[in-house]
Amino acid sequence: MHGRLLCFEPPYGAASPADRIDDIFRALAPFIGLRDRPVTSVAMPLVACGSMGTPVRAIAEPLIRAAMHWMRTSPLHRVRIVENDELRAAELEAEAERVKRLVLAEQTSHEKDWDVFLSYSHAGAPTGSSARSPSWRRGSGSSGTSTGSARATTTA
Repeated sequence: MHGRLLCFEPPYGAASPADRIDDIFRALAPFIGLRDRPVTSVAMPLVACGSMGTPVRAIAEPLIRAAMHWMRTSPLHRVRIVENDELRAAELEAEAERVKRLVLAEQTSHEKDWDVFLSYSHAGAPTGSSARSPSWRRGSGSSGTSTGSARATTTA
């Protein structure tokens, strides 16, 4: 059962549909954070690959990367990308595996010591003019990162 509907129709010629993928998730953000009934799962078609004719490879990577990012950083825990065309579905599954491996490799190779980087500058002060890196850690353990996964599904 679907509780809400979001329509994604990128305008022709303004920007490539792949450049607009983050707009989908930004549009979901107010609903993901609802207290009474937050959005925790999303199902969507393989956007822009039908009548717009965007190649699967061009849209799959930014779509899967955005989905993985939002699953790591919000209450969203499942994104299902649905494609009825068998050839596009197979290409989507292959791309999903490839992108997932890339993202997981990037996460492990770019370990960080912070969860939030805060930057602040007084008006008129040169930004970053006196950058320092003091560090405080509570307890002896370090925080881990969790990873989500995008899921490609073929339906009839």
